[in-house]
Amino acid sequence: MSLINFQPELFKKIRNASVHSQPFPHLYINDFLPSDLWRSLREAFHVLHFKKFFEGAVPVYHIDSSSDLFLQAFRDEIVDAVICKGLRAHFLSFEDGKTKSLKASYGRVRCLEKPFYRSIYLAKNPEGGTIPIHLDDHWASFQLVFYLGDHLGERTSTTDLAIPIDAHAALPDPLELMKFSTTNYGTSSNALLAFVNNERSYHGLASPLPAERWTICVSAHYHDNG
Repeated sequence: MSLINFQPELFKKIRNASVHSQPFPHLYINDFLPSDLWRSLREAFHVLHFKKFFEGAVPVYHIDSSSDLFLQAFRDEIVDAVICKGLRAHFLSFEDGKTKSLKASYGRVRCLEKPFYRSIYLAKNPEGGTIPIHLDDHWASFQLVFYLGDHLGERTSTTDLAIPIDAHAALPDPLELMKFSTTNYGTSSNALLAFVNNERSYHGLASPLPAERWTICVSAHYHDNG
């Protein structure tokens, strides 16, 4: 399967997507992946060895240089060449804020022309599981999640996008002390969620999953510490 053949369709979907400002900048595209690519990615979940990195962790499989050539091509020819390129065009106006935030925290920061990935992995969220409201790796410019359905390929829960009710509160532990209001896109078996990763990009999943959920998660980094 040549993944390059999927590039025009996917880039058009990214280009035509609308960025929603609330509760933080993000876009959501249902029925995102072409059916052949969706099936091939799901087939990988059946044959790969997933690993828990600590007790209670979600089983994951990281895509790296030792991965199957199909998964490496998905990373390089779809995620990098098409999706991140299109998303950066949408999210470019937020890049100065990310650069200033990183410089305030870490000092010297270099902006990159192409993304590198601190993490890109397939995940199996267990039936009955929830995901505490949290922030992701501060270095990531934006995050994206492919929702591929449950273990049978049926629709299942996506994610709660959350914002502190008091958006100006300065509390020592917002994950414990602040209440949240949430936005949710319901269920899907084939969707893409992407969002700007900043100090307000809280997300998680409050309701227990009705079945094991399969996702692919990506952190796109356009900065390093030089």
